Amino acid sequence: MVAELDVGCILWLDIDRRFLPSTKSNLRGFIESAVNGGGKGIVAWPSGHPTSSLTHPKMLQFFQTKAENYFFHRMIDPSQLVVCKSENMVDRVSVSEQNSSD
Repeated sequence: MVAELDVGCILWLDIDRRFLPSTKSNLRGFIESAVNGGGKGIVAWPSGHPTSSLTHPKMLQFFQTKAENYFFHRMIDPSQLVVCKSENMVDRVSVSEQNSSD
């Protein structure tokens, strides 16, 4: 499920996720955190696994890094995300688009 919210956000939920009655007030807090907090436009929940445990070795080769660099970095659970338009997000997407067109 993808829903665009009136503040320039996308809410992603896998089909097995359900809203509780308290979700509306909690969602406002998550959006506020994504827009103005340290999330730089993204709010996600941890999966409980270190990134290194579920990253294919060829991905590490591609990014020229080692699994050891990610032993203590936690993966996010992609079944639920809040992604909001923020200055940081717009800057990164613009730079990425410029680099891909070169």
